[in-house]
Amino acid sequence: MKGDQDWGVYYARLLTKAKERHQHKLKIRPKSDLLWFWKTLSFLLKMITFGKGPSLYDSFFTVIGRTIWLPGEGEGWEKSSWFYKYTVMSHEIDHLDYCYFGDSDIRDIDHNEVKDWKEKEAAWYWKFWYNFKYLFWPFPIFWAYGRQDIEIRGYRRNIEAHLHRNGRLGEGMKIFLYQQFASSNYLWMATPRRAEELIQTEIDAVKKAHAENKLRFG
Repeated sequence: MKGDQDWGVYYARLLTKAKERHQHKLKIRPKSDLLWFWKTLSFLLKMITFGKGPSLYDSFFTVIGRTIWLPGEGEGWEKSSWFYKYTVMSHEIDHLDYCYFGDSDIRDIDHNEVKDWKEKEAAWYWKFWYNFKYLFWPFPIFWAYGRQDIEIRGYRRNIEAHLHRNGRLGEGMKIFLYQQFASSNYLWMATPRRAEELIQTEIDAVKKAHAENKLRFG
């Protein structure tokens, strides 16, 4: 079990390395900085989900480009625990790395050996494919395998952190993950059966990596 100060160290290392990889273009901003945009997007999402989805403005951390947007005015973010900050940013940075480098595990390589991160970036067509894949491939709902693939990579980071901190995963983690994959939260990106299979497969993989001491943080 790790104390919160340990997660503060992990968080600082995670953010420092991510900023280095992304050539210091990574930004963290509250959605209130672009109020009209996020309020409009939130309204449209509410319409698409027939009012069932949570507020995109108030409830979700979101990545667009190289900016990680905090919900609302970002109130409470600075007062949040280091563990919470780590799990959020680890998840969102996973998306950034996969989009810009085509490799969500690039954080694990020795950064001292990389002279020019720009050279490691994926081609423009991969970035186009990443966004198309997230939104539409092959269908926007139920069989959104592209979104499933991208989000399960991100939520793997959450699973890893919770297992590392607590030494086990409670049933609450499964319920939380199921709500993300099989509800309006992400436009019903998976059928209930597919969500259960996907989540269990990822949990089993993380447990195996944990048992073999292969998990890395920051």
